[in-house]
Amino acid sequence: MRLKEVLDKHRRKFPNLPLNETEKSQSSKITLEDCIVFVCADSSFANTEGLKSQCGYVIGLSLPELKDGDETPVLILEANSSSIKKGVQKHTGG
Repeated sequence: MRLKEVLDKHRRKFPNLPLNETEKSQSSKITLEDCIVFVCADSSFANTEGLKSQCGYVIGLSLPELKDGDETPVLILEANSSSIKKGVQKHTGG
């Protein structure tokens, strides 16, 4: 299962509402003694006029089973998606 599929499957419909009892029990499985830190990053570079290059990342905590591809609760600490300002300079000469 791809990360996007996992996130979509477990995405909260109303993220600003308090956690329900099931969500509380899921997040309480992650403890500081057992957790791992994970980072997922990706980027795409546009080389056509009018298109923008993009980059994004997700940083969070989870359980070690995540490394094996098993389903596990995640606690997202930070996420970012943004466009990249390309600063390619022309170089002429040798």
